[in-house]
Amino acid sequence: MLSALAQGTTEVRDVLLSDDTERMLDGLCTLGVGVEQVDKHIFSVQAVAGISGQGCRVVSGKCGNSVSPADSGVALSGGRYKLSGVARMHERPIGDLVDALRLLGANINYLGSEGFPRLRFFRRR
Repeated sequence: MLSALAQGTTEVRDVLLSDDTERMLDGLCTLGVGVEQVDKHIFSVQAVAGISGQGCRVVSGKCGNSVSPADSGVALSGGRYKLSGVARMHERPIGDLVDALRLLGANINYLGSEGFPRLRFFRRR
């Protein structure tokens, strides 16, 4: 997510190939970020001038490691997004992060239980 928000292209090396990594890469692609696998454990991430997946739904599966960076990244973009995962993901607390992002100006609603994932991010006009 940090590479997507940076300038230019970032080469990320020694990437652990796991379900968590796949969910993060899928989420980045859904958001319009250019991701290319250069070698088995090396990925090239092309930054975008503002995440472009307006109105999209990002699914994190069961990946707890991608939820917080994804939340923060889409909150910074100011677009309209929904973020969800499998049922087990919706049991993992995320209230402290949502509170902090709201203090920074993010507009976030819970779509399920207060304090837990299934979130909607939006920009007020």
